[in-house]
Amino acid sequence: MNTKDLIFQELEETSEPLLNEILDFVRFLKIKQIQEAKQKGTISLEAFKTELGL
Repeated sequence: MNTKDLIFQELEETSEPLLNEILDFVRFLKIKQIQEAKQKGTISLEAFKTELGL
């Protein structure tokens, strides 16, 4: 079982209030990753597409 499958399995057993916190945290991590890439002068293609709304 890969990491994504394990996360999905855990999410199935998680309450709605906690799911909201998890969603906020995942979004925070994604923004943090983009900001760190920008500081290095690089950004992933996927992050670039997200910023452009593609």
